[in-house]
Amino acid sequence: MKRFQERTALRAALLLSLTCPMYCTAQTANPTPATSSSTQLAQHQRLAQQYLAAKRPDLAIPELRAVVQLDPANVDARGNLGVLLYFQGSYADAIPELRAAVTAQSGLAKLQALLGMSEKRTGDLHGAQKDLEASFAGVTDKKIRLDTGLQLVEVDQALGILDEAAATVAQLQTLDPGNPQILAAAYQIYVQGMSEALLSLAVAAPNSAQFPFIMGQQLLQQGQGEKAIVQFRRALAIDPNLPGLHFELAHTLYASSDPAEHAGAAAEYKAAIQINPFDEKAWLGLAALQSEKGDAEEAEASYEKAKSLQPNDAEPYVGLAKLLLAKHDSAKAAELLERAVDLDPTNIAAHYRLSTLYKQQGRAGDAKTQLELYEHYKALQSELETTLQRMRSDSPETAGQVSHSQ
Repeated sequence: MKRFQERTALRAALLLSLTCPMYCTAQTANPTPATSSSTQLAQHQRLAQQYLAAKRPDLAIPELRAVVQLDPANVDARGNLGVLLYFQGSYADAIPELRAAVTAQSGLAKLQALLGMSEKRTGDLHGAQKDLEASFAGVTDKKIRLDTGLQLVEVDQALGILDEAAATVAQLQTLDPGNPQILAAAYQIYVQGMSEALLSLAVAAPNSAQFPFIMGQQLLQQGQGEKAIVQFRRALAIDPNLPGLHFELAHTLYASSDPAEHAGAAAEYKAAIQINPFDEKAWLGLAALQSEKGDAEEAEASYEKAKSLQPNDAEPYVGLAKLLLAKHDSAKAAELLERAVDLDPTNIAAHYRLSTLYKQQGRAGDAKTQLELYEHYKALQSELETTLQRMRSDSPETAGQVSHSQ
């Protein structure tokens, strides 16, 4: 995961919110020598304010150090010093100042966030986890909350606390659903969890049906359907009643370019339904095969069963519409296709067939709209498939590791 750039985003917000009321009128560059500690303290404070107002942290830091030395209980000075040291990259020096401020005064969530980030950068992951978690709960500023949460996710992942990392990502997704950093973090947690689960399974039960089943699923994700079929059949030989296994094999066989393998999908879909009569996806797969063979009545019954199980899934409606179009019942087919695009606006098959139907009905404007939606979503789908293929081809080492463990 990329390291997240807190410096620019946090600098202004933190310095403005954490410093004591500063930005006073300019002081003389060479103050009169102090005659008492209180006079020295006041002079160092004024100079620190002056240099902060002038955006000269290099000059403000020595003055704040002097203030802290004369008045160790000064929360503002310690907090400001910690902030400046953090943004200078002096994380180890920033930690005691930030910790002193956070310990002395409750409610300084932004300072505690910087403390956690400093601890993370100096290798204290347990300290970082504690402070980032506490500050994440208290920070209200959206940008700082995002940065704090993403840092916390990294720490939790490093410590192997994947359930807590996943919970934090879920909160971040609610805060900013389209953020690519958050989406990437969610994906990495998923991959890490899957890898750890597979490793645990390989150690604990290498001869179980679950192990080749999961191996087959991983191979499918890499686009290696033929090898996945081998693994699924190995799993079936061990446990033919393993939930989900017949469907995965059927789905893979259905997509095979080998006619014999493709034809074998029907038996696997039926086996999946026998084990789980509520498997809507298996009913859909069986219906598609029945439709291919010209068994319209059986296909219609299977689509209707799938629709009854998942009435908010667009696919049964599209399947039934195809059967009605074959019987030239365009009015009823249009109703089903309109319902399908309401349920799933990205369904390209529904948009394309609606475009054709509307054109036949003389609805040129509606036909044009549906065709544009079809072309739009088809292009997105093609782009996604190209990206996935590129990712697979760029990761030969992953494929090699999976293949080696067959």
